[in-house]
Amino acid sequence: AFYDNLEQKNDFKKLLSGIINYLAKPVTAKIYPFVDNKGAVFISEDTEYKFSNFERFADLAKEYQFPVTAFIVANLAQKPEHQEMMHRIAQNPYVEFASHSTSHKQIVGKSEAYIVNETAGSKKIIDRYASEPIQGFRPPREELNDLMRKHLAKSGFTYILGATEEHLYPKFDKPNLLIIPRHGTDDFSYLVNLDWYSR
Repeated sequence: AFYDNLEQKNDFKKLLSGIINYLAKPVTAKIYPFVDNKGAVFISEDTEYKFSNFERFADLAKEYQFPVTAFIVANLAQKPEHQEMMHRIAQNPYVEFASHSTSHKQIVGKSEAYIVNETAGSKKIIDRYASEPIQGFRPPREELNDLMRKHLAKSGFTYILGATEEHLYPKFDKPNLLIIPRHGTDDFSYLVNLDWYSR
């Protein structure tokens, strides 16, 4: 379950309510071509280990009318037990689907065919569920190289949620490929000691 008890559920509702109340107030921001006049907040909630939590998170987004972007691992989405849920969530007007790769394994340093599968291949899979073609990509471990950028742009991605950067605002890396800096490092560095070089 997403919540272990009623107290956790109420605490989470209070958190979302606080975020919504905060965003209702004027926000000071430098006007930039990619920033609108509305407030925004970034919440990272990974569901790789319990993918069904994605549906609960999507339900909360709808209940509070709070737009979210879900960076989805394509191999998890296409599992038989997740397909019906993916189609249901795709009908939620507050959820944007995006890619978090095909397998959530290291991409940088791999062959070009592997990179194409992890980028363009993930888009093909997730597009089957999405209500419109997906636009965003968040690389595993936030690692990017020129070959990945080339194939992301070529396959129709328009933005990347990248690594923590020294700049605060999004910037164009290649024509039509926007890099949005992330708020912090990937949660795997906190939660799991992954061996990226294991087979």
